[in-house]
Amino acid sequence: MRPKLKPSRIPTQWSDVDEVWMNAAIKRDCPDALVSKVSLSGSDDGTNRRARFALEYESGQGPEALFLKAHAASHRWVHFRNGNLFNEARLFSAGVELPLDHPKVYKSLCDYLRLDFLLVMEDLTCRGADPRDATRPMTVEQVASGLRGLARLHSLYWNKSGSRSLRFVKHWKPAKGWTVGLRKRIPTGLLRGRDLLPETVAALDGDAIVHLWSRYVGCLGRGTKTLLHGDAHIGCLLYTSPSPRDLSTS
Repeated sequence: MRPKLKPSRIPTQWSDVDEVWMNAAIKRDCPDALVSKVSLSGSDDGTNRRARFALEYESGQGPEALFLKAHAASHRWVHFRNGNLFNEARLFSAGVELPLDHPKVYKSLCDYLRLDFLLVMEDLTCRGADPRDATRPMTVEQVASGLRGLARLHSLYWNKSGSRSLRFVKHWKPAKGWTVGLRKRIPTGLLRGRDLLPETVAALDGDAIVHLWSRYVGCLGRGTKTLLHGDAHIGCLLYTSPSPRDLSTS
């Protein structure tokens, strides 16, 4: 029998999450809630491990479902090498203002020794959120909504990204951690897209493209700084109502 998961530890298997662990996870925001049942609703793995849990209560009130996110072991070293392994967890631990809709975070943990992190978050599908993917293109209004949300973020931290609460945020540089992976994967992309790419691009090899990318990224650290989302692709977007103004990031 596996030992009980301590409330201070990150689960290596979602099946280890029980009522005691979940009570500890939501205690800060729901001190009177007593979880009586935890059910794993579903999980999937990508660059991170993700799971949804349904909750029932013996007493008090709390979220009916939660979304948990932790690191996937197969991608851990890549993110550590790139310097972005702990950014999301540290951002929510810092408690800084984020002027765009986002999931409520009940618990944020960093396990620096084991190169892991955990976020216990609101399950936005409980308030009608629509997770996006590349098979369903966004409308012009939806894109405009997303840009306005990011603009609010950039405006709030314009020239303030070096504040004490955000001192863990690094300037994006073409570091070796990035270029190693790009040199490995770009030739595959060139091969797969050779019939679709412009001739001037298809004529380049991986090293040439990495060189051009490094020149571009190297110029991003000049001038005024601000706080960026860092991964604002369609797979990180949700809509929390039919209105395109209610864009959330995950």
